[in-house]
Amino acid sequence: MKYLRMIWRVGRRLVWQTATDNTTGLAAQMAYLLLFALAPGTLFFWHLLGLFGTDPNKLHRMFLLLKSFMPPDPKVQDILDSAMASVVVTGTSGLLANAGIILGIYFGTVFIATVSRALSQMHGVQEDRHWWSKYIISFFMLFWFGIAATVLGLLIRLTAKPSVSA
Repeated sequence: MKYLRMIWRVGRRLVWQTATDNTTGLAAQMAYLLLFALAPGTLFFWHLLGLFGTDPNKLHRMFLLLKSFMPPDPKVQDILDSAMASVVVTGTSGLLANAGIILGIYFGTVFIATVSRALSQMHGVQEDRHWWSKYIISFFMLFWFGIAATVLGLLIRLTAKPSVSA
């Protein structure tokens, strides 16, 4: 009986804290900003793909890895094949890549500032900093996360055992 009473108290407090902390509103805001942060990042990485060279064999290996995560629908495979062909033919252009970089940095900074604000509100901490200092901190955190992700990706790539294909 004590166990059920404890579960009831925890559940009631969870619902109360969720309602009073505006958790659902902040989660919707973070999801919305993440969606906007992913679009220019994808644009930037698409044009970064042309910097690896237009060697069809290298791009083919990269797209085989990508295709392994995609559904086996022929329409999806045709879209990926046409995208690979456009990278091989045109390479990369600087204007769209620069726009992707600038928009990605902006939306990434706003996303991290939103996460920071949500965590501060959740823990009941008042933010007394100026608005520009929050965005400067978020800007540096964005680059820290980028550097950490790059280092971890390289470590995973360098420590992976080579696959033997038959």
